[in-house]
Order: sequence, then C-alpha cells, then structure tokens
Amino acid sequence: MTRLGRYTVYQIPGIVVVGVALWALWPLTGWSNWLGAVVLGLWIAKDIALYPLLKAAYDPIPTDDPARLLGREALVIEALCPIGHVKLGAERWRAECCVDGLQVASGQRVRIDGVEGLTLRVSPLDARPDR
Repeated sequence: MTRLGRYTVYQIPGIVVVGVALWALWPLTGWSNWLGAVVLGLWIAKDIALYPLLKAAYDPIPTDDPARLLGREALVIEALCPIGHVKLGAERWRAECCVDGLQVASGQRVRIDGVEGLTLRVSPLDARPDR
C-alpha cells in the first residue's frame, strides 16, 4: 500500500467518529444540514492539509530484521558522546558511536554499523577504517 493510502486508511476512523457525533448531535442542537456538512468538510480538509507534514511518518523503515539497517545513513540529532540520538527516516533512534573517544556533533551524518537491541552502533561517514 502506498504512503497516501496508509494515511487515508488511518484517517477514516476519525472521519467516521466526527460524522456519527454530528449525526447524533443534529436533533439536539437544531443545526441545519449544511452546517454539519461544513464541519465534516473542515475535518477532512484538516487531514488533507496535514498530510505534507506527516507523510514521512507513513513510510516506515522495515525494522523486523536489524540487518536491513546496516550500512544505512542517519542524521545525528543529539550529539553522540558516545551515546545520543539519530534520525533514520522519520524515526528517532538511540545511537552509540563505535569509534572510541570520538564525539559526533549534531547535524553530522553517520553510517549504521550494528544494532544492539534498540540501540544503533554508528560511525561518522568520514571515519576511515584503521589499517
């Protein structure tokens, strides 16, 4: 399923709840039919307006097999000294620098070298292997 398809499917329950609430309140409030339609239309417009901001979260990185993460690049969002956080796709991960004594500043890119539980073992992209 596409990212837009997943987003749409996840919005349907909210639309149904708002529609049912409006339908239940209609006899009690005396609202006209057009007002209910406008409120429901605004609810749907809100979902459409938020999609560009949320679409990255609906394109998850498959993490069922940690080996799939190896070699991928991530962005440091909290300095690694040696433990901090990186952003991988739309997800925030706890990460630890593999290079002893090296601190990686926020904003730098790193490569994933290993996974230990929920912690990524990373090294800076410009790190050279020891010879």
